[in-house]
Amino acid sequence: MSELLTMAEYARSRELSIEKIKRLCARDLLPLRKRGKRWLILADKADEVLGTLQEPPENFFGKNIEKAAEHVDSPGDNVDSNHVTVNDAGENEEKNTWAEANKRKAHFQAQLAEQKFLQQTGKLVDAEKARVEWFRLARTARDSLLAIPNRLSAELAAMTDEHEIFKKLREEISIALRELGENASK
Repeated sequence: MSELLTMAEYARSRELSIEKIKRLCARDLLPLRKRGKRWLILADKADEVLGTLQEPPENFFGKNIEKAAEHVDSPGDNVDSNHVTVNDAGENEEKNTWAEANKRKAHFQAQLAEQKFLQQTGKLVDAEKARVEWFRLARTARDSLLAIPNRLSAELAAMTDEHEIFKKLREEISIALRELGENASK
């Protein structure tokens, strides 16, 4: 048997306004049962009805009525009965039922929760902060490597042994790269 809920309880549990539920009941769209002096909604059957309604979800257009009026389909716009309409540009677009809208809403809420979790665990970082850090590391590497000729030019000019020159250059480059690694781990 379906759960019986007051209009307020049903609206709250489905994240809809009580006014919207009252309008749907007044239009005889939601199944009701009278218990004593109160009318109660059959929750399971009402959910089925809401899933088939082709109205936008609550607050889809906000309070801007003019904007909502622009999105109302005229009877001649229907291409077929499979919830497909033709928009102003002549392209086919799907009408969304409440169930589809709620499914998308839940999907995006789950994605946002996952992103928040990944940020809190340190597995997801702000792209701008990452760019700034990479720029800092690249600049440090560049500065360290460009400073090598200034530090070694006089010393290398005095050397004649090719092997000694190679060792000195390799040592200085290794020092610069080690410093870069230490800066990266900070």
